[in-house]
Amino acid sequence: MTKQLAFLTIRWHVRLSSSTLYIVATVRGGSFLRRGSSML
Repeated sequence: MTKQLAFLTIRWHVRLSSSTLYIVATVRGGSFLRRGSSML
């Protein structure tokens, strides 16, 4: 029971961190593209 709970918690943390990284990458990519288009 405790092992399963720990496993679920780790999986939830991984999912949360990966989604946060995805959002950060999207925002960074968007600003980078905007900067590049403004240079052109």
